[in-house]
Amino acid sequence: MKVEGFGRASLLRENRMKQSTWFTIRKIHPHVFALAEFFHWEKVVSYLVVGQKAAVLVDSGMGYGDIHGAIRSITSLPVSVLLTHGHWDHIGGVNLFDTVFIYKDHFEQKLLAQGFSSKNIPELHSAKFFKKPFHPHHYSINGRVPSKTFQNNQRLHMGDLTFLVIHTPGHTPGSVCFKEINLNILFTGDAIYPGPLYGHLPESDMLAFASSVQKLAAWVDHKTIICPGHNAVVAQPALVFSVGKGLQDILGGKISRAEKNGFWEYHFPSFSFLSRI
Repeated sequence: MKVEGFGRASLLRENRMKQSTWFTIRKIHPHVFALAEFFHWEKVVSYLVVGQKAAVLVDSGMGYGDIHGAIRSITSLPVSVLLTHGHWDHIGGVNLFDTVFIYKDHFEQKLLAQGFSSKNIPELHSAKFFKKPFHPHHYSINGRVPSKTFQNNQRLHMGDLTFLVIHTPGHTPGSVCFKEINLNILFTGDAIYPGPLYGHLPESDMLAFASSVQKLAAWVDHKTIICPGHNAVVAQPALVFSVGKGLQDILGGKISRAEKNGFWEYHFPSFSFLSRI
């Protein structure tokens, strides 16, 4: 387990942690740890928020590594899981936890309930995508019913932590972002991250995506810490506004595009956007 943090306390914590080859853990705030799976090409990131009485895990990764064990090397507090959406690379660890929340949406709940097998995931069919030895055909995740569901604008009080639910459809119908109100930290899932944003999937909607990012911008200021779902553990607040403007320019026909693997890709300095042809 690779641990990146700040100062002597982080080094002491690293010495106490069990060794693993899968997760890179970085302390990005006194109360927040990123758990990154950088050995897979999608570079998915989950986040652990540690309060005084409880801890919250935002997304649960691919399910290939032991995310519960990684968390237990950080805290012994009870952990609840908040899911940004139901795609396989965000729900992989859900069965390691007793309490799992997802947005009250049929599509998201169906994905969670059915689980997945790596044999049926195209992104896992070739070992060329991986930096470490990895056998993607050899694991599966059983589905489950969520412990609870939440709705747009709901405030989830978990001990001394408070998460605002911001419904951000576009990538999927029931995608959400979470803002921890007291810490001014925004967890953006697959709505915002540096790299190719997925608006080309059968369940995706470009118009909804653009509207969601505009709504999201209202919750961002220059001090907001942005925690994206892929490719980096922290992003600048400006990325939210750049994505919002970029999507508006796409819809306004102001941006050129190129075909990539049967989809359109629109390129910007810090991200790109994929849409259906």
